[in-house]
This record gives sequence, structure tokens and C-alpha cells, in this order.
Amino acid sequence: MMLILGLGALAFIALAMAKGVTRWFVDRQIDPLFAPLPEDDTKKDADAPKAAPHQWTIQEQVDNKVDLQTPEFEIRVWLGAKHGIVGDDAAACIEKARKRQSGAVRGKSALAMLACLSVMVATAIPVASDFKNREIVMAKDALLLMGLSCSTILFGRYLIRTITGKSDEPVQS
Repeated sequence: MMLILGLGALAFIALAMAKGVTRWFVDRQIDPLFAPLPEDDTKKDADAPKAAPHQWTIQEQVDNKVDLQTPEFEIRVWLGAKHGIVGDDAAACIEKARKRQSGAVRGKSALAMLACLSVMVATAIPVASDFKNREIVMAKDALLLMGLSCSTILFGRYLIRTITGKSDEPVQS
């Protein structure tokens, strides 16, 4: 019984870790704080002015607004009022941000699909061997089948996200 509970807990931990790893990986690619630091050169002039801190470009700001699922109308109004970008230029900025967002959703979902697939395989093998040997243990096999069905449902959810590139939650969450 403890083995069954341990396998179930391991399956949920694997899914949680997959979500955390994908979130870390996606955030690392987006966040400018993770940009590689320039190597210190000892031959630099000490009196030279230092570089300004990172200033967000307009496209990065639009990307963040799209990531936070701000309605397109509000983004267009913001672009027009704050930066004077209207019409086709605003539509191009928003479309570029949506393409980047769908790529991030697809990457995150593909990694989660791999985690679900590994859980599905890990739970299906013992159940299949029990069915083959005709030694069905109700408690153990029921828990394994429950884990298999949960991971199958999550696999389907992430498969749909990978195909469509759309998510019902913000990308950075």
C-alpha cells in the first residue's frame, strides 16, 4: 500500500516539477535580468560614463501586456496615447507579441507533455503486467489507473495547448 501511495505522490511531484522547470526555463528566456553579464575588462577607462540600466523597448512592453492577457483594444489605445503608434504599426507590434506568446505556450506545453508521458508510462507498465499475469490487485491497480487517467487528461490538455498555442492563463504564471 505504501508503494502505491509513493508512486502516486511521485507522479504528482513529477508533474509539479515539470511545471516549475518549464516556468523557470520560459522566464529565464524572457527576463532581461538573466542576460549574460559582459566580461569585465581591466583596460577600460575609469572615467568613462557607465551604461544606463536596461530600458524596456516598446515591443517588450507590448509583449508583457499580451502575456498578461490585456485586451487588444487597450493595447492599441496605450500604444497610440503613450507612443503615437497607431494603425498597421500597432497591429504589427501586437501580432509579433502574440506569435512570441504562442511560441512560449507551445514550448512550455511540450515539456509538460513529456512529463505527463513519463508518468503515463510509469503507471501503465505495472498495470499491464498485472493484467497480463491475471493478478489484479484492486487497491494498487485502482490507484495506478487513477494516476494514469489524470496524467492522460493533463496530456490531452497540454496537447491542445501545443497545437493551438493558446493558454487560459498568463504565460509567465
